[in-house]
Parts: sequence; structure tokens; C-alpha cells
Amino acid sequence: MKEASHKYFMKLSGFFYRNKTIIFVFILLLFMAVVYGKSLNYAFVYLDDDVLILNKIDFISKYENIPKFFTSSVYASEEDFYYRPVLILSFAVDAMLGGINPFFYHLTNLLLHIFAMLLVFTFLKKLKFDELFVFLFTLLFSVHPAFVQAVAWIPGRNDSLLTIFIISALIFLFDYFEKNKEQKYKLVLFMFSYLIARLTKETAVVMTVITPLFMLVFCKGVKKKDWLTILLFVAAAGLMYVFMRNFAMTGKNTLGLTDMVKNVLKGCNYIFNYIEYGLIPVRTYLIGDYRIQLNLTTLFACIIFLIPILASLVFNVGRKQIVLFGLLWFIVFLLPAFARKNWILTHRLYVSYIGMLMIYLEFFTALFARIPVSRKYIVFLYIIIIAVFTLFSNKSVERFENRGVFYANAVAEQSEIHFARHMLAVYYLESHMYKEAEEQMEYAFTLFPSKQYFETLGNIYLLNKKYAQAQEIFEMILKEYPDDKMAMYNLSLILSVSGDTQKASVLAERLIKLYPSDSSFTEHYNKLQKNIK
Repeated sequence: MKEASHKYFMKLSGFFYRNKTIIFVFILLLFMAVVYGKSLNYAFVYLDDDVLILNKIDFISKYENIPKFFTSSVYASEEDFYYRPVLILSFAVDAMLGGINPFFYHLTNLLLHIFAMLLVFTFLKKLKFDELFVFLFTLLFSVHPAFVQAVAWIPGRNDSLLTIFIISALIFLFDYFEKNKEQKYKLVLFMFSYLIARLTKETAVVMTVITPLFMLVFCKGVKKKDWLTILLFVAAAGLMYVFMRNFAMTGKNTLGLTDMVKNVLKGCNYIFNYIEYGLIPVRTYLIGDYRIQLNLTTLFACIIFLIPILASLVFNVGRKQIVLFGLLWFIVFLLPAFARKNWILTHRLYVSYIGMLMIYLEFFTALFARIPVSRKYIVFLYIIIIAVFTLFSNKSVERFENRGVFYANAVAEQSEIHFARHMLAVYYLESHMYKEAEEQMEYAFTLFPSKQYFETLGNIYLLNKKYAQAQEIFEMILKEYPDDKMAMYNLSLILSVSGDTQKASVLAERLIKLYPSDSSFTEHYNKLQKNIK
């Protein structure tokens, strides 16, 4: 009986060993489905997805417009800084398949996240890290609460796309040297992947630094002429990108190098926050955070982060060059995020997090080599962390269910973000929840007294039948902007309801003279004339 049980156990062990990669991948897919499967039924949240998709659906859904994606900026405005044609192309594929059905966009986000995780798993395995730890760390990455934003929020896919092309480029480069430089086509694939990464997000410029260091640390048999070859490939792809970007961004309000450097230096403080989000992700805001909030959680996370680095540098626990490479990767992939706006968004940690994984993989592999008994405790610890992260992320995904849920949660998390309150007020307004809309809009206006918010507040008062308050607002707007058509139109409506049809008619007549092509103004004027008669 014991002999039979032993044989069965050995057979089962052999099966798992022979098929461990397939089993690892299956578990990985299962966890991601558990966390993100529900997001497939979610709607748009109207944070960039309305601008990039809904407002441009007629443009991006036509295949003949594909070349134009490469000759315009993301938002196609004079103030736009971003040139990301691959992102727009990904939206176009979804638009051609499903129009404005959000299911297709969410499905693509999930598939991109899955593919990115499989590439990360393959990449770290190729770098000869401990296979079990590679699986655990990739699984942790796949369900990490900080990256819910990259999967459940449709525009967040930019970072999973970027990761796919960056890791692909490095895998091709690694394989080229691993195969004794016999597979020349791998160099072409490296350059192509690098170029696509540049066309995906500006952060890919960091590869000009990462590529030679990666060769130095991980690639074998690199000779002097190889450095020149790779440098030429990187330069060629970089110049091609610069040419395409300059052609597309002519006349745009691009940021100068000096301003970018100043912003990056100013934003370096946020690295501590990103360390916290990577290790202790208990404060993951929907709309990021523009404040520096360094507290005990941040301090504790930084201490945890420093342990493997100091262990390597001081006590030789792990190879220093790999730990330092991981540290550099983590930092430099974050720096471009500070070039434009000092605003913390957790999805920006996506690519950078791979550097953190390298540090801990090297540390735990070295620790296990010194103290073999530690392996089971480390594995047990990570299984607990993965389980906690899975539950937390599964709940966090629900914040992206629709526009109302999204902005209600955003306001609950950070009450002082005025545009979140404005968007929530607009949602309530469209849902005929006028009282709730008024409450949110009044608060938003006190935080940021802009003309746009003032107009929205006036519209809410009008719909709430608070005519005196609405009239006061539109009269104030017209004092500063005499030709504002919506203020004139709304004031004319209020006056007609209040019984002052004559004044209402005067405003309506002025509207027709200023904006003769708008038939709604003519229709309004004709109705007033009938009432006067």
C-alpha cells in the first residue's frame, strides 16, 4: 500500500515537474480572471476614455484613417504634448470590432495585461532567476492593487502596451547574444520592438540607458563591435521616432527640455510614494494624487525596499550588479512620468515595478542559497501576500464599474479634487438627480471658481427651478462675456418662464444675429414671438 502510494506520488510529482510551466501559466490566468473578469461588463468612466474614444469614434473606427494616427497627437489639440499613435491604433482595433461597446475595450485591456505578464514571466526566467520565485513574483505583479488602474481603466492600457514592447525588445536582444549572434533577425526584431515602444509612450526613451546596461549585466559574449551595432540600431530607431513625432507635432505646444528637467527634479520626491505603492499598496487613488504624502507607511515601505539593496552592497547577499541594475530600472522608468505633471498615478509604476522584482528575486535567491530552510517560509509569506492582494484588487476593480461609481469613489477618496466633483455633478445632472448635482457643483465651484463650473452651476439651478439664482449667474457671465451664447439662451429661457417675455425676446433676437446657423435659437425666438402676440 505504501509502495503504491509512493509510486503515485512520484508519478504526480513527475507530471508537475514536466508540465510546471503550463501549470504556472494556468494558475496565472486563473488569478487574473478572478480579479479582472468582472471588468468585462463595465462601462466607460469618462476620464480620457470619452475624449480618446467616444468623441472620436467616427474617426478611429474607419480603417482608412489609420495613417492619420501617426501624423497627429493623442488629443489632437494645440496644447497636446503626447504622441502615442500605437495607443490610438489599439483603440481603433476595438472600435472597428465593436464600435462604442465597452466590452471590447475591457477585453483588450485584460488580454494585454495577460500577455504582458507572460512576457515578464518569460523574461525573468531567461535571466536565470529562481523559477519558483519568478512565478510567485509574476503572480504578485498580475494581481497587484497598484495596477488595477492599468487594467480596469481603458486608457490605462498604455502601460501594459509599453511593457509588452520593452520586454519583447530585451528578450530579442538577450536571445541574439544567447544564440552566439547567429540569429541576425533578432536584432531587427529588437529595433522594431524598441521603435514601437517609443510610439507607444514617451517613457520608452529610457531604453537608451537601459539597453547598454542590460547588455553589460545580462548578455554574454558582447564585443566592441556589438556595442557599436546595438548603438546604431537604437539611434536609428530613435531618429525615426523623432522624425515622426516632429512631423506630427508641428505647431503643438510641446514642453521644452529645460522645463522637463525642472519638473523631473521637482518630482523626484514622488519616488518614495511609488515605493510605497509597490510594496504596501493601501493608498491607491483613482485619480492619482498631486500632494506629497509621506507618512509612516511610506517610511516602512522605504525600509523594506532598502533591505535587499543594503544586504547586497554591504553583506554581499546577491550579485551587486543585478541589484543595482534593478534599482536603476525602477528609478529611471519613473522619471519621465514627472516631466509633464507632478501627479501620482499608480499605473505609471507598471514598467518600473519590474526593476523592483529583479531586486527581490536576486535577494531571495541569494538568501535561499545561504539559508536553505528559508525557502519554504519565503514561499509561504508570498502566498499570503498574493492572496491578500487578490482580494484587495478584486474589490478595487469595482470602483471602475461606471461613471457614477467611479467619480463617487474618487470624491470619497479625495474630496478636494474639484474636477471629480464636477464630473460627478454632470453625471447626476444627466441622471436627473438635480439636488445631488447642485450639492457637488457648489462644492466644486468653491474649490475652483472657473467660468465652466459657474455655467454648470447655473444650468443646475435652472433645472432645479431656482430661477433667481440661475438668473444671477447668467447675468454675471454676460457682464464679462457679452456674446456667450449659452448664457444668453439660458437667461432668455429664465425670463420667459418668469413672465418677462419682451426681454427674453430681445436676447433671443440677439442670439439669431450672432449665431444665425443655430436653428435651435431661431426656434426659441419664434416661440417667444407667438407668446407675445
